[in-house]
Amino acid sequence: MDAQINWSQAQYDAYGTRPQVASHGFAESPLFTDAGLEALLDDFPRHELQAFTMGSNPEDPSDWGCVHTGDLSGAELLAAVRKGALWLNLLWVERFNREYAELLDTMYQQLSAQIPRLQGYREPHLTLLISSPNAQVYYHFDAEDNMLWHVRGEKTIWLFDEALRREAPPQIVEDIFAGTRSEELPFKRSFESRAMRCDLQPGDVASWPHNTPHRIENADSLNVSLSTSVITPLSERRWLTHCANRWLRSEFGDRNWRIDETGLRPMLKRNAYRVMRRVGRIKPEPHPEYVARWRMSPDAERGMVALDPPERTAFYSVAKAQMSPAERDRFLLQTT
Repeated sequence: MDAQINWSQAQYDAYGTRPQVASHGFAESPLFTDAGLEALLDDFPRHELQAFTMGSNPEDPSDWGCVHTGDLSGAELLAAVRKGALWLNLLWVERFNREYAELLDTMYQQLSAQIPRLQGYREPHLTLLISSPNAQVYYHFDAEDNMLWHVRGEKTIWLFDEALRREAPPQIVEDIFAGTRSEELPFKRSFESRAMRCDLQPGDVASWPHNTPHRIENADSLNVSLSTSVITPLSERRWLTHCANRWLRSEFGDRNWRIDETGLRPMLKRNAYRVMRRVGRIKPEPHPEYVARWRMSPDAERGMVALDPPERTAFYSVAKAQMSPAERDRFLLQTT
């Protein structure tokens, strides 16, 4: 695939140090037409296809919930998304489609050649996001180093002051890094005074400093985007720091454990955590299960119908559906 990332040197230099919107040339690919999306959905394994619904109040994520995709065809899934407040996440899409694998390779080969903090990256993965008109993603942060490539429709992303993550309750932040809870953080509208608002058009790519909180709202059309993630030395160090703090909190009580990432003491803390994992002193914890209260239906008014009783989805466990945390664990145990 030809080079389609032509950032300025200033944009390469700014990656990971401040929020920014740059451009890319992938939006015109036939992968993202209705026909391309329907064909992909027809063949995509259901245990890697997440579906969610949500409410309209960004301060109240209680309406966020799982939706069962059933055995709908790709065309039926797209029809349901167009009608409802729905969000499809096609996880690890590069593992199931050669063209997406080539796309991912192109992205990070080009970026890592220009951005020192991406050199030495590993475990790149790509999630295809297909979402309804006016749908939203609640205020959250991602544990990995990631960015958002927009290809269809219009959406707004608010990129918040990175310090807001450090001001969130540490137990919530640690649980997110550990993968034992979803990524949402408590949100207040007043936070938007500390945000950069970006109105994304097809061909825009948004990037931000690692772990920057953000939230998203779609305009009134079907939206398609790509979320790409990698593990870098910096992101792994931060992940280990917060997981080590979580372990120390469980062992020695609820206190204000430092989140310094450099120096001798943080290094010793991370190494102790890795050793405890290796010798089995830190046991794996259950991940949150995904139980659906709705089933997608292209004939229903909101693209879905209620389930009674609720059902576990095909992507019922984070441990099953999102392989990256387990892969990180295996890597850490093998290299300690």
